[in-house]
Amino acid sequence: MGFTRLNQTTNLPIVDWKEVHQQSHINFSAKQISQIFCQDIKIALSFFSSQ
Repeated sequence: MGFTRLNQTTNLPIVDWKEVHQQSHINFSAKQISQIFCQDIKIALSFFSSQ
């Protein structure tokens, strides 16, 4: 949750924990959680498609 981009060296996701923490306190709705997961999945899929 909260992937912002992939590390260019290790190709591991870089997580913005500050954003995750803020969003969990501001809006912990199912819609918000699904949007965060959707963003994470898009980044993960872009990693696998670039391999």
